[in-house]
Amino acid sequence: MEIVKPGTRYDFIGKRRVTYFISLALVTVALVVMVKPGLRLGVEFRGGWECELGFGKPVEVRDFRASLAGSGTELLQGVEIQRLGDPEEGNYLIRGTGEAEEARVVSSLQAALSGQGDIQVRRFESVGARVGSDLLERAIIALLVALAGIMIYLSMRFSWRFAPGAVLALIHDVLVATGVVTLLGIEFTLPVLAALLALIGFSTNDTVVVYDRIRENLRRRRRPDFATLINVSLNEILGRTILTSGALLVVAVSLLLFGGPVLRDFALTLSVGVIAGTYSSVFVAGALTLEIEKRWPAPKF
Repeated sequence: MEIVKPGTRYDFIGKRRVTYFISLALVTVALVVMVKPGLRLGVEFRGGWECELGFGKPVEVRDFRASLAGSGTELLQGVEIQRLGDPEEGNYLIRGTGEAEEARVVSSLQAALSGQGDIQVRRFESVGARVGSDLLERAIIALLVALAGIMIYLSMRFSWRFAPGAVLALIHDVLVATGVVTLLGIEFTLPVLAALLALIGFSTNDTVVVYDRIRENLRRRRRPDFATLINVSLNEILGRTILTSGALLVVAVSLLLFGGPVLRDFALTLSVGVIAGTYSSVFVAGALTLEIEKRWPAPKF
């Protein structure tokens, strides 16, 4: 199946000034929203507890909140309340700060919400502040180690001139995806982190395919114009990129629509990441490699 006809010659490199501006704008907005209002860390990273309740019937959030506020229990003061799924099912997620035992939280909730009917505790998690801080630190380290490993791998497989463009493209993808998550008010949780790590793997694979084709064309052609060669390479693998990214995007969107609240944040982050990763593989990585080649040209192709 031919998505892109042979001989297609889109001028990707010629539009690099425009795409530089778009990428810079996206990254800037992402950094701004990550600073203010800032990342909403999940209970895994900030410490605290969260409890998922089911009423089996519609319950108004204001009645729910009033019941907790009027309980007089310090543990339930200032908690966050989030409705999950269909309002008719009456599923809610309650988050509180500080360490707490499950039995104490559940008994306090049952006493405070006795007027709302029978409730079912479906899930309870509690993480200490120190443990949450350690997890956040390890999450950051995991991302940095992944980026460093990819730079070393690309330097060994291709040339050091190829590695910076790919790593900057990866950083671009991670920042854009994280910025969208923050802008939508989604909590930064372990599933979101897993989606970012999956994004790094996907985007790296996409970029390696581009670099492989560039290297093949470098061997076939005798000292070609590097900008033209990158354009030719991008056009040659464009159909493959569309099919691969499209297939993964279909899976991610399917999880988003039908996977339920447990997979929603993972699927949304991955969906945004696939779009950003495809864009950066085509418009960012190759263009940055060209800029490096212009400033530090190789002795020969």
